Parts: sequence; structure tokens; C-alpha cells
Amino acid sequence: MTTPDKSASDLRIFFEDSDEETRHAVVALSAAESLTDDVAKRLTITAGLAPDQAGRLIRALHFCDFVTERNSEWHFATRVHSVLSVYLRDDKELYSATHTLLAELASEPDLSYAGEEIPEYLLTGVGAAYHQSALSSQEGLKLYVEASRNELSGTQWLLGRLAIEQQEQGIIPPTAIEPPYLRGMILYREGRIKEAEPLLRRVADSPQIREEVAVACHLVGRSDARTSSTW
Repeated sequence: MTTPDKSASDLRIFFEDSDEETRHAVVALSAAESLTDDVAKRLTITAGLAPDQAGRLIRALHFCDFVTERNSEWHFATRVHSVLSVYLRDDKELYSATHTLLAELASEPDLSYAGEEIPEYLLTGVGAAYHQSALSSQEGLKLYVEASRNELSGTQWLLGRLAIEQQEQGIIPPTAIEPPYLRGMILYREGRIKEAEPLLRRVADSPQIREEVAVACHLVGRSDARTSSTW
């Protein structure tokens, strides 16, 4: 198994042996939560590579230790993705171009393409929320709420994680209640009450008059009542 530190070291070596154009293209790939070769090629071409260069780069990445295969999809190791994401956010033009492309792919999902040409997360509402938030947090938060109304699944878990991640990165405002509400409700529905409580308490403490605040207040109140009754 590749350790996080080893993954970061492997990326550094890869970058040292690559030209600027290649590094730019690899940074572009970090816009996606997961990739297929088809989407990776579109992103690297958006970053400026010619189609034949894009194909060679993608084939090479499959042999790198910092890339993890997942059926027909693949993604960067967590530590590597975090490093690349910082580089991407610093490149405003590339950041906008890549997230625009991915938001467009997620806007009219066709599930028949899942896992083959298009990563599954782009076709479930999660991708639209994630990438639209990168372009406009206000519009993206609306999509996060819409996607949260689907049935509890692995997709919902990813939805909550990505919302919190974007808030921690400053992409979504720190005062937005949607990320802690989404993550908290998913944990609550899974029966992980202790993990859900601090997130829902953040929502309950909000001065906003909204349904989410009312629900959080109710759930936190029930938790406090159970705690007090044990004394």
C-alpha cells in the first residue's frame, strides 16, 4: 500500500521529470473527484495538451503509484489530490475552465455512460453541486440541497463530504449552513448520532429562519433531553 507521504513524494518526482505543460495538465485533472480516461482527456486538452499528448499522459498516469484504480474509474491518492487542488485554485483561469467543463457534463446526466465514459459521481447530482459550487457558491448550495433529498446511499455520503471539504477550502462561505446540515443529517440517518450532533448544533445556532435550522434545533433538543434525563 502506498502511504500518503510516499504518494506526495512520487508526485514530486513525477513533476521534477515533467515539463511545465505536463504539470499544468496534471493539475487540471484534480478538478474532478474521480476520472475516466475520456473525461481525463477532455480536461488535459482544456489545459492545453494536444490530443495525442493527452493520451500519452493518461496512459503514463495509470502506472504511477499516486493513482488509484477503481473499476473503470481512477483518482489521485488523497494527499496528492489535496496538493494538486491547491495548485489548481491558484490558477484562476484553469480552475474556471475545468470546473465549467465538469459542471456541463453533470448538467444533463445520462446514467448509461456511468463508469465508462463519465465518472458516476457526475451523473448523480453530486457532480453538479460540487462543480457549480466552484463557479458560484450560491448556485451550488441550491444543488447540494436538491441532491440531499435523494435516498440514503454512498452517493449521499460523498455529497456531505464534498460540501464540508469545499467549505473548509473557503469555496463555500463559512457561515453557510448547508454543508454541516447535509453531513450532519447523513450521519444522523446512519445512526451515528454522536458524530452528527456537533454538525447539527452548528446549524441550530444559526440565526437564519429556515427549515434546516428548525430540523437541527429539534434533533439537537432531543439529544440534549436524552442527556439531561440520564442525570
